[in-house]
Amino acid sequence: MVDDLLIFSREHRSIIESLQKIWGYTLKGVETPDYYSGADIEWDKGRQYWTLGAKTYIKSVCDRIKNSWSHL
Repeated sequence: MVDDLLIFSREHRSIIESLQKIWGYTLKGVETPDYYSGADIEWDKGRQYWTLGAKTYIKSVCDRIKNSWSHL
């Protein structure tokens, strides 16, 4: 079962419509992504490209490590 999709396409609206109309998928949260599967996602308007980063994921891991050490 698929419960997450990330679509990068100039024709993303037609892909979304196909998934809904032809295949019967119910899609929620159809919007520009900012985080997906452990990666921060950003659109650089000036340079016209997407970037992927791990800042949020790394911070989460560091926080978990810090919390586990504080219990010792």
